[in-house]
Amino acid sequence: MGKINDLCIKHHVFVVSDEIHSDIVYKSFRHIPFGSISQSAADNSIVCINPSKTFNIAGFRTGAVIIPNRNNHDRFYSELENLKAFGRNIFGTLAVQTAYTECEYYADQLMVYLQKNLEYTHVFLEENIPQIKLGQVQATYLLWLDCRSLHMPHNELMDFFLKKAKVALNDGYTFGPGGDGFMRFNIACPKSQLEEALKRMADAVQNLIKEGMLNA
Repeated sequence: MGKINDLCIKHHVFVVSDEIHSDIVYKSFRHIPFGSISQSAADNSIVCINPSKTFNIAGFRTGAVIIPNRNNHDRFYSELENLKAFGRNIFGTLAVQTAYTECEYYADQLMVYLQKNLEYTHVFLEENIPQIKLGQVQATYLLWLDCRSLHMPHNELMDFFLKKAKVALNDGYTFGPGGDGFMRFNIACPKSQLEEALKRMADAVQNLIKEGMLNA
């Protein structure tokens, strides 16, 4: 991140770092907030956080922005006031405060469950759908599946998962250059649902092989 920060400062690029998934980091890895890497990074960035991903409270529509530099802080709030967007949702504020001060036990249990779901997904793909690859996952419950070995353009890939496998995934193509051929897969669910989704995907790929549309 230090190199990214240096490049941004050199080219006068202000950084808005969305760290909404920062609580969901798997064992052997750690999250480093962008603004913590140096004073120059703190002065040239704002960091966005929200407990909605970790604690499943997106309905409260409340997050927070960490702005270390006072000048940036004042400019940010000035724009909010001009847009009549300044104010707090009292229920959301209470939920955020409670999540971050009283619910560490929940986050710890969540990570244990997600770790098991991640490990299950890794093993299942390797043993049953080697055509779909999953790299080393460091954080979040949204996995980046490499489906390029299925040899489908993104629109066909979407139809394949939705209509053949009956599993709704996010199209990697929509995330920008380099996303074509990838799909985003959510494992923040009961293991029984994860097992069913992976089984459907495996069955759909096997059907492609039987139909001669894909090599085993």
